Amino acid sequence: MGCAPWVVDELAPHLPLELDFVHEAANLERCKRFVEGSASLRRRVALPEVLPHLSSRRVLTMTFEAGCSVTVPQTSKPSCHYTLAVVTTLYCILYLSFQYNIA
Repeated sequence: MGCAPWVVDELAPHLPLELDFVHEAANLERCKRFVEGSASLRRRVALPEVLPHLSSRRVLTMTFEAGCSVTVPQTSKPSCHYTLAVVTTLYCILYLSFQYNIA
C-alpha cells in the first residue's frame, strides 16, 4: 500500500525537524511556557524535563511523569477520566499556537 504523493510532499519537509531532538526539546520548552502561562492547564498538565546531559540531536532523554493515559479511555483513577473532547481541544490549542507562533 503506497502513500498518496501529497502525503509525502506534506511530510517530507517536516520529517528532518521531527527527528532532530534538539529541535524537539526546544518545542517541549515552548509547550511548557504555554502550559505554565495558563492557570487552568498548569494545574492539570505535567510535562517532562529534558535531561540535556543525556540528550543529543539523535537522542532525547526526559524525566518520567506519572499520569493518565489519553489513549486508554477506562481507568481506575477517578482523576483520569478525561474525555476525547478535552484532549482534542488541548491538542488543537497547542498545534495552533505552534503553527502561528503564538506561544
